[in-house]
Amino acid sequence: MFLTRLTWNPSATHLSNQYFTFCEVRFRALRDTQNPVTLAVTENSPQQVWEVDLRDWLPFEGQARVAASALPEGLLRNSGNVVQYVTPYATTRHRVGRGSIRLNWPQPVRGTLQLTARCDTP
Repeated sequence: MFLTRLTWNPSATHLSNQYFTFCEVRFRALRDTQNPVTLAVTENSPQQVWEVDLRDWLPFEGQARVAASALPEGLLRNSGNVVQYVTPYATTRHRVGRGSIRLNWPQPVRGTLQLTARCDTP
């Protein structure tokens, strides 16, 4: 793809064309993207670390830089099916493309939560 930029040369009396080559825009990567992204994350078996890959939802398969919120939907349970009242802490920029977020729990839990993440820092 070529883009043209017209610039003014103050020492001349005309405009000059400058051509710049840019990399190809992957429009497929723009489809179904959002920032911030909010999605339901479900873990069916108790895990202490939940890994969430967000590259399919972030613009240009970008890095997951900020985990804005992680709110459980319903109850979280341990391996004995006992309700757990715990909160995770998040670490960002994991795995290929640094597009994953890890939710680290104090003990293994299963359940569903709503995760909101961003590829920029607001």
